[in-house]
Amino acid sequence: MSIKAACAAMLLLPSAAPAQQAPAEDEPRFTVPDSVSPEARAILAPALAAQRQARPQRVNLGTDLLSIRAMAEQGAAERMAAVADRYRVVATPATLDGVPVLRVVPRDAARGKRLLIYVHGGGWATGSARSSFRTAAIFADATKLEVVSVDYGLAPEQDFRGVTGQVAAVYRALLAAGHDASRIGLFGDSAGGNIILGTTLRLRDEGQPLPAALVGLSPCTDLGAEGDTRRTLADADPVLDVPETLEAMRLAYAGEDAAAGMLHPWASPVRGDYRKPFPPTLIQGGTRELLLSDFVRQYQVMRGAGREAMLDLYEGMPHVFMSYLADTPEGRQAIATARDFLLARLAAD
Repeated sequence: MSIKAACAAMLLLPSAAPAQQAPAEDEPRFTVPDSVSPEARAILAPALAAQRQARPQRVNLGTDLLSIRAMAEQGAAERMAAVADRYRVVATPATLDGVPVLRVVPRDAARGKRLLIYVHGGGWATGSARSSFRTAAIFADATKLEVVSVDYGLAPEQDFRGVTGQVAAVYRALLAAGHDASRIGLFGDSAGGNIILGTTLRLRDEGQPLPAALVGLSPCTDLGAEGDTRRTLADADPVLDVPETLEAMRLAYAGEDAAAGMLHPWASPVRGDYRKPFPPTLIQGGTRELLLSDFVRQYQVMRGAGREAMLDLYEGMPHVFMSYLADTPEGRQAIATARDFLLARLAAD
């Protein structure tokens, strides 16, 4: 896959020609820090140049979530075939309790009933199990466990209640099929990280057994606009760089009563009550992220309540770098840390 295609596919951003003048070359969000590895620099430099080229069109799209959604899916089938071969996995479409999923199984999968549930990102309004297949495949290969990738309904068609309900339904269906909660881990990137946290709070509220562990990859934990880095890194994040689009996405996910929705713990997990039981949680991210405060706040609220939480940050890394920089030192370390975190906490078969 080309750098430009990777940028479009992994970050779920379009890569068509610009429709207006591009930002200045020295704009902070389009620089690569000197402190990152040479391998990361070799990928980020052209990828961020492609971001710079595409940004005017993304600005023009603004709140047109359906067009952004369609562009994110372009070429997904072709990418899936290449990724499946690269990571030696087999993907099979299925339905669990009415929810479509992709069951991603390594060709050398470990025996037993341990498995992972993956919830993709894309701002709650874009993305699919197909366009996010690389992340599912990477984790399946790293852990040698089956990954069930949830193709949940998108906002605005589904708000946070509908989406967390669908992910919870998949989880309950796996329990009904004989998988024990102690052998199930959840992971998700960006909006998907938000969804796995919110879904777990919902499962707890509804009296369901909780999964063994969670991993949030650059998770948004506050649907509102609070957090120091929402302002201080607003001009430094090369990915989450169109405020109008981000606002439209969070309002769509919050639902009809957006003000109340943004305050609900299932939508803004940082507002959850962690004095009650909650699974061990790993939060990963980079220092070039608008959502850095979300990671810190989620970690602190959990640790302050006595829960097991780990905050794993990477110098100069942009949003959800773990997937498209998987072959760099930073990506390899992040994936290995997430793998070890999950495998150490899922009960043995």
